[in-house]
Amino acid sequence: MTSPTLHVGCPMWAQRAWVGTYLPAGTTPGRELWAYSRFLTAVEGNATFYAVPHPATVTRWAEMAAPGFRFVFKVPRTITSWLPRRAP
Repeated sequence: MTSPTLHVGCPMWAQRAWVGTYLPAGTTPGRELWAYSRFLTAVEGNATFYAVPHPATVTRWAEMAAPGFRFVFKVPRTITSWLPRRAP
């Protein structure tokens, strides 16, 4: 039996206050995901709750991230919050 893999992450990767602490000093805007994905193994994609990103954007994120990095995207609010609720 193999042990499960635990992935650890935060709800964002572009936090300028992390540069020089969690992210290497000198990390420039647009390179935060690259640096973040070499420090943690996953990220919660909050942006997808508000809008579905363009496929080219998601592709760029995947190409920028370290091998094996995991994205955990939120379901859009149009599905979770705005659709009428039905009784079970």
